[in-house]
Amino acid sequence: MTDDLRSRVVRAVGATSVGGWLAKVVSLLSTLVLVRLLTPEDFGLMAIATTVAGFVGFFNEVGIGAAIVQRKEVGEGEINGCFGIALLASAALCGITIAMSWPAASFFDMPKLQPVLAILGFGFFFGALNTVPSALLRRQLRMQAVMWRGVVGAILQAIVAIPVAWLGWGYWALVFAFFVGQTVTMIWLWLAVDWRPTFPMRLREGASLLNYGLSVTYTRVLWHLYMNVDKIIVGKLLGAQAVGVYDVSRSLVSLPTSQITGLVTSVASPVFARVQNDVERLGAVLLRFTGGLTYLTAPALLGIAATAPELVSVFLGPKWVAAVLPMQALCVSELVAATVSNLQAQVLISTGRVNELVRFTSLCAVVMPLALGVGAWQAGLVGTALAWACVYPLLSVLLVRKALRACGLKAGQLWRVMRQPLFGALLMVACVQASRAGLHVLNASDVVVLGVSISTGVLTYLGYVAFFDLRGLAEARQVLTDFGVPTRYLDRWPFNRALP
Repeated sequence: MTDDLRSRVVRAVGATSVGGWLAKVVSLLSTLVLVRLLTPEDFGLMAIATTVAGFVGFFNEVGIGAAIVQRKEVGEGEINGCFGIALLASAALCGITIAMSWPAASFFDMPKLQPVLAILGFGFFFGALNTVPSALLRRQLRMQAVMWRGVVGAILQAIVAIPVAWLGWGYWALVFAFFVGQTVTMIWLWLAVDWRPTFPMRLREGASLLNYGLSVTYTRVLWHLYMNVDKIIVGKLLGAQAVGVYDVSRSLVSLPTSQITGLVTSVASPVFARVQNDVERLGAVLLRFTGGLTYLTAPALLGIAATAPELVSVFLGPKWVAAVLPMQALCVSELVAATVSNLQAQVLISTGRVNELVRFTSLCAVVMPLALGVGAWQAGLVGTALAWACVYPLLSVLLVRKALRACGLKAGQLWRVMRQPLFGALLMVACVQASRAGLHVLNASDVVVLGVSISTGVLTYLGYVAFFDLRGLAEARQVLTDFGVPTRYLDRWPFNRALP
């Protein structure tokens, strides 16, 4: 990666990080309050509704957003036509969702699902309105505008959801918050982008992007299917309460890493597209992104797995104790997705190798539902989570091979940028488990155990990087330099250990 491109990427990620983390903190605090006010059944009902609506919703933009980002040159007529196509698609999908709300409620034996799903159908209009502005901002690496709407949306969602839940409206608090978030997103994006549609909209010009867009849409539909079919299976076999517990488990596991991976993936998409014809640069960019993600996500996810019993006890309460084992198992699959799968898939999309990704997602769409169904049938929530932890990493090996071949890389090169943070995270887990065992012998409270465990984990991981990982120190030093941190601070310990 050239110095100029690296600096632009770092600034794009850095500009969004502070606000992104703020949005996640607000979302986390809101969730922790809502789990005390609502029941697992409330969360389960909303999870099923958003899963069904989300499956239909992937046809909303028919892959137009990804096509606009990926294309080297996009004309004004094509953009205008894409917007018209997205509007027509949203109207059709709204009608389809409303029509399928009755059979969906009957399938899950949940009468309350029908009005919720019907109302969520109107959210497709927001998606259509957001498609082109969001794609244009990502194409220009204007990630601040894309991210800050999430901050404002998260705050307003919390302001709406918590009082409504406190008043006893149950799952409707989540529905109202969803629409508030969609409205804020729409307004914010249109204020940020300079482009405006013109009439008449020439749909034929926009259709020139559909071949690529439809391939991406097909891939994303399959991805959404195998990534969310677990909720459908759990809802059908185990009921709304089990879905609620499972959905909260997945949400909490992904919360610390989704912001990081989301930001990096958003930035990586246009970067990969720009260097797609330079295999050497493409490989260097992929390795740098993968290494950075591993340093951040491995300790977070393995730390959640190690402290899950105390996290649930302290923050969720006794009615959510069934979430402990699913959380621990889901951390494994989330680690694979965060550090490997998401970026590898983005490489194939951004370099025009969508057909290879289609074949991989097609395989996952067949294998994962079978594995998840067997897991849920045999061992309930724990079996479902274990299916993710055992089967998904094996399937991801195929995706890694395809992406490495596209970048001219070997597996050993990928392993070298990941091994040090993984070793550090595993050492951290061992120290955390030792501290937990000692504190439990002393009958310490869960609050004390959690606090000491987190402190032990942070000190162990940072200590490992400082004393045993010069490559990681060098990378951190370079990133801080790109952020504009004065050299006099980076010439001190521990960063001076990474100097030549």
